[in-house]
Parts: sequence; structure tokens; C-alpha cells
Amino acid sequence: VAHPDQGKSNENGTQPEYLVSKFIYNKEANTYTCPQGQTLTTTGSWHKKTGRTEESGYMYQKYRTPACKTCPVKDQCTSRKGGREIDRSQYADAVEENHQRYKDNPQLYRKRQEINEHIFGTIKRKWGYNYTDLIGLEKV
Repeated sequence: VAHPDQGKSNENGTQPEYLVSKFIYNKEANTYTCPQGQTLTTTGSWHKKTGRTEESGYMYQKYRTPACKTCPVKDQCTSRKGGREIDRSQYADAVEENHQRYKDNPQLYRKRQEINEHIFGTIKRKWGYNYTDLIGLEKV
């Protein structure tokens, strides 16, 4: 599974240097450190994120800091009046471990994509989604 690039940058809010990926997570303290050196903490409460079905939901914690109120770069980090807020899923550790395995061995994951993608294309075709199974303009 591809590692998500959390957050989006836009001209009226978060700039690329303040995306969630630029915040450093401290597992022992269960905190985030922002690019400005401020610590975002959680109350420890878990919140429920609902999906399309009950089974597709997950739990997450919210991280905030009161330092956002006086931060000189707040407008580059967030457009939220209350300051920056980061959500961390119950599955975040597993996602990060998987991403590290991918970075350590990208050729194995590339091979896996080549093997599995064809199978899913074939299944979809059998279900009546009659798109082409070929790749590249010349083959199509």
C-alpha cells in the first residue's frame, strides 16, 4: 500500500514545509514536534473516524499546542483559527513500518506490483468492466 502524503498544501493555508510529514513524532512521549520546535501533545482521548461501513472506521488521537496562537508562521502552517491539529491513526505505526520496508527494498515491491496488478485487471474484466488490459498507447 502506498504511503500517504498526509495533508495538502495550498496558497491560502498549509505550505509544503509545514505538511504533517515535516512534523517529527516521538513515540516514547507520544508527541509531535513542529518545524518551529513546538511540541504538540494529545489528551490521550481516542476519537472514532467513521467510514462507509461500521467496519471501515478507525480510531485516532488529536495533537495540538497552545503555542500556535503566538507563532509567527501560523498562516503558513494552518488556516485553522485554533491552531494546527494533527490526527494520528491507531494504524500509524504499522503504516510507517511498511513504508520503511518499502524504502529498504523497493525492487521487491515493484515486482509485487507487476505480479498483482494483472490479476486485479483480469478479475475486473470478468465482472464486466470491459476496459483494456494493455498498457501503453501502441499496445492499446
